[in-house]
Amino acid sequence: MYIKKIDFQSNTNKDFSQIIDVRSSNEFNEDHIPSSKNFQVLTNKQREEVGKIYVNDIFEARKIGAQFVTQNISQILKKLNLNKKDKILLYCWRGGLRSQSLYIVLKSVGYNVTILEKGYKSYRKYINNFFNNEISNYDFNILSGLTGTGKTFFLNKLSHFVNVLDIETLAGHKGSILGDLPNISQPKQKMFESNLWYNLT
Repeated sequence: MYIKKIDFQSNTNKDFSQIIDVRSSNEFNEDHIPSSKNFQVLTNKQREEVGKIYVNDIFEARKIGAQFVTQNISQILKKLNLNKKDKILLYCWRGGLRSQSLYIVLKSVGYNVTILEKGYKSYRKYINNFFNNEISNYDFNILSGLTGTGKTFFLNKLSHFVNVLDIETLAGHKGSILGDLPNISQPKQKMFESNLWYNLT
């Protein structure tokens, strides 16, 4: 079966109606493509179990892994709410067996599905390049002031007229003695960078 793959580009999020991250929840929670949904082909526990077996017996690890994957894909198919016309992008860590497993099933059903070439690693490469090179193309005006002077209130009002990047909300932290924002968990550094990129583009 021919497997359709693409490289991650600036417009990839807009080109697909659904992006599915098939990695484990731990991998997904650390960072993922914004707007993607997590449907685990291998859970955290299953991935750890297969990894331990793989060290001593690759064949046995793949056999057990295949059992987990087929069971999980069966559950994924029950949970997915997709239309036949939807454009679906799948990715795992490197665009390998996990994403290909779900790809084959969805393609066989008749869905319009594509795999992200080199998976999440290619996405992170794109994000690193963006902040190392492309960020200089943006023109920023920085709002500064003492703690408690109403900067966040002003930004909320200003957002009705111009593009505003609220870094405190994206970071889940006020960056001052006031600390964490209520009801917002502070993301990992990689996830913060992903959210920052997503809100800039």
